[in-house]
Amino acid sequence: VNEVLKLNKMEDARIVEYKPTALEKFIGFMVNPIVSGILIMLILGGIYFEMQSPGIGFALLVAIVGAVLYFSPLYLEGLAANWEILIFVVGLILIALEIFVVPGFGITGISGITLAFSGLVLSLIKNVDFTFEGVKNSDLLIAVSTVLVGSIGGIGLAIYLSQKMFTTDTGRFSHLSLKEVM
Repeated sequence: VNEVLKLNKMEDARIVEYKPTALEKFIGFMVNPIVSGILIMLILGGIYFEMQSPGIGFALLVAIVGAVLYFSPLYLEGLAANWEILIFVVGLILIALEIFVVPGFGITGISGITLAFSGLVLSLIKNVDFTFEGVKNSDLLIAVSTVLVGSIGGIGLAIYLSQKMFTTDTGRFSHLSLKEVM
């Protein structure tokens, strides 16, 4: 460093070394695409398990904690804006309306899935007020693939685990599932 400063005739320059804080290291870990994918799996798995069991329980808590852990580092990092989080929440509300209020599967469900997916993807890229001028194609591809792999993995894992845990007589939670229909 001293040689570079000397070559540029900046011997008197003050050198400031950056050392990230513990919070910045934690945020850096949480915005990793692998961790984001796992959190998406927790969100979708929690929602799936919540719909499989009556009442509000542990699975919904897992989904909410997963969503908070997914969006809060992105929000603090400046990647996720309020409107991107709102798009995700509105998408979940539309999906819930499709499941519980609107009969069949139609425009409400498709809109909800599209908005929820878009909210997750948009929060991973550096766009400002819905302008994508500074966004590289590789960043967009990483964001879409992270959300897609996390979504498919979360839904697949939730379906697999629900079959293993509840439906067989040897499953860990088989005593919680209904055995006979009266």
